Amino acid sequence: MSIELEKKSLNDTVGKPPKFKATFRGYYRGVQCVLSFEAETERDLSYIVPLIPGRNLELEIRDPQATLDAFSMGEELVEEISANTKRVQEEAKFRAERKKRAAEAQA
Repeated sequence: MSIELEKKSLNDTVGKPPKFKATFRGYYRGVQCVLSFEAETERDLSYIVPLIPGRNLELEIRDPQATLDAFSMGEELVEEISANTKRVQEEAKFRAERKKRAAEAQA
C-alpha cells in the first residue's frame, strides 16, 4: 500500500504562469492509483508532498468519496503540511506585494 514518485515536469504555457506537476503511481489495497499535484514553483510542490524518487508515500484513505483534504498521512505530518501551506501562502503574498511595489517604483 504505497505510492512512488513517477515523474515531475514543468508545464510552461505562453501567457500563463509556469506550473510544476508531480505524478505519483502505486497501489492502494491492490488497486492501482495515480496522484497528480500541481503548483506554481517546484518548491511549493515539495511543501505539499516530498519529491524524492523511490521514496514510498504511505497514505490512508479515510473516505473514498471525499476530496484530497480528507487524506491522512499521520497527525504530525498533517500539522506540518498545514504550517508549510500557511508559510507558502504568506511568501506568495509577500512576493506579490514586492512586485507591486517594484512596479510602482518604476512608474
